[in-house]
Amino acid sequence: MNYFVGIDVSKDTFNIAVLHQQSFILSKHLPMSQEGFSQLLSILKQYPKPIVVMESTGRFFLPLYHFLLANDIQAFVINPKILHRFFQFLSANNPSKSDTKDAKLLALFAQANPQFLNPLPPDHHLRNLSRLIQKLKKE
Repeated sequence: MNYFVGIDVSKDTFNIAVLHQQSFILSKHLPMSQEGFSQLLSILKQYPKPIVVMESTGRFFLPLYHFLLANDIQAFVINPKILHRFFQFLSANNPSKSDTKDAKLLALFAQANPQFLNPLPPDHHLRNLSRLIQKLKKE
C-alpha cells in the first residue's frame, strides 16, 4: 500500500499530511528552511516509497520540490485549478480552508487521481522566467 504525502506550501512554512489507505496517520507544520526540509526527510524515510504531492503556487514550492528530488523522494506538482475543482467537489458542504486541510486534500487527490501525477517538465524554469519578464514589462 502506498503512502501519499500532501504538502501545502507557503512563504515561511509548509504543512504535511500523510495518508495511508483511508486514514491520515500524520499531520505536521514545519518551517520553510533547511531545518524543516531535514525534518521532513526524516519523516518521509519512515515510509516505504512515499508519494509526495504539492501545489504549484508561485515560486515557493520550488526549493522543497528540488530538495525532495535530490534526496530520491518521488515528488509531483499539481495544477492549482485541478486541485480547486477537487476541493469544491469534496467540500461542497464545508468550504472552509486551512493549510492543514489543504495538505490533506492534496494527499487525497493523489490517491484518487494518479493520472495527474506528472513530474515538472524540464523547461519549467524557462516558463517561470518568462512570466517574470512579462510581469516586469507590465510594471
